[in-house]
Amino acid sequence: MIAGLPTLSVIVVSRQRPEHLRLCVESLARQTHGALELIVVTDPAGEPSVEHLRGRIKLARFDVANISEARNTGLALAAGDVVAFIDDDAVAEPLWAERLAAPFADPRVSCATGPVLGRNGISPQWTPVRVGRDGLDLPLKDGVLFGPGSDGSAVKTVGTNCAFRRADLVAIGGFDPAFRYYLDETDVNQRLARLGAYTAIAKDAVVHHAAAANATRTQSRAPADLGPVGASVAAFLARHCEPKEREGALAAHRALQESRLRAHAAARRLRRRDIAALLETFDRGAAEPAQSPAPNLRASRMDAPPPFTPLPPPPLTHTVLAGRTWQIRALMAKAKAAAKAGGTVSLYVFSPTGRPHSVRFVRPGIWLQRGGLFGRSDRDTPRLRLVSFPERLSAEVARTEAVRGTPTSAGDAALRRISLKSQDTVGTRA
Repeated sequence: MIAGLPTLSVIVVSRQRPEHLRLCVESLARQTHGALELIVVTDPAGEPSVEHLRGRIKLARFDVANISEARNTGLALAAGDVVAFIDDDAVAEPLWAERLAAPFADPRVSCATGPVLGRNGISPQWTPVRVGRDGLDLPLKDGVLFGPGSDGSAVKTVGTNCAFRRADLVAIGGFDPAFRYYLDETDVNQRLARLGAYTAIAKDAVVHHAAAANATRTQSRAPADLGPVGASVAAFLARHCEPKEREGALAAHRALQESRLRAHAAARRLRRRDIAALLETFDRGAAEPAQSPAPNLRASRMDAPPPFTPLPPPPLTHTVLAGRTWQIRALMAKAKAAAKAGGTVSLYVFSPTGRPHSVRFVRPGIWLQRGGLFGRSDRDTPRLRLVSFPERLSAEVARTEAVRGTPTSAGDAALRRISLKSQDTVGTRA
């Protein structure tokens, strides 16, 4: 433990997405956690994306389309008290690692998870739920710490935002390679729950997930092949579901996939005539022999990882810049200069419209929020709201403070200048 937080090993598995990996790693290098090591498990295409960090991170080449095996490769290298996982097509808010690791100060906690935001960087893509032994989601009541359910349920830790106490994860053998990419962490949740594990919900440990294309998903997020999903569902039911309930559970999973396909078709992300063919791929996958789990998944190589290799901590600064759309070039120049110095940089660019807001993390390390001065950021608020520039900026900074940190003196000065002069942080329009 360092400064009240457990040491943390963050593992990123990447395959055929080098540009996304580069951005993901950039967000992880700016985390406020004081004792974090980064482990990247990637195919050859991803290695150039982390070449600039060689010697400061742990790097493993892995070129098999099996996320469970890849995660176990990373786990064997991890020396932190806690291991966290994030997908290569996701980026983490600056306080993510710190907030995700904090619950493990409680010795009862074996798992933690947090919210995932979608492509606009504001709306939820996933929020924590329970999952039953049939692999289907169940509601989760409000709270921060949950034990195993009396009904055999466990809290689901979504794969792109989850953490486990390393000793507990190693004790159950890590991830089961039978799960190539679907229900992999859910299987871990069930196995740990049987041992009485508690799961913490870290509501301010936030990641943004782009849901990029891969071999089984198009750029529009529509499925291209449901075979691995069907195979993973069958494996999960074989391991956790009562035999008499498996047929009904499999049918429920198939119906869920069909419902999602019809939603994609309604949004014109795939053709309706493709639905039947995609469901056939699910059926073929589900018909694959569901191998019973090995007597002991644990590999001895997980017991002796190389020494902990912490990343150099970034400056604990948070620079806030803001202005109008016609000032974007000058604003970006200032933001890039601040980002190169390290720390957190937030850039707010408002147009004189009611356009809804979006947030993106862009190189070289800038949280860029764009939208109309009168448009909404939180989608649960009114579409239009009359507000002054200083009021809007202060509100947006306050909205993200819990996940990005309080602006430092440089940012505060910019905010004071706005409040006093009711003008932009970078001049006025000519």
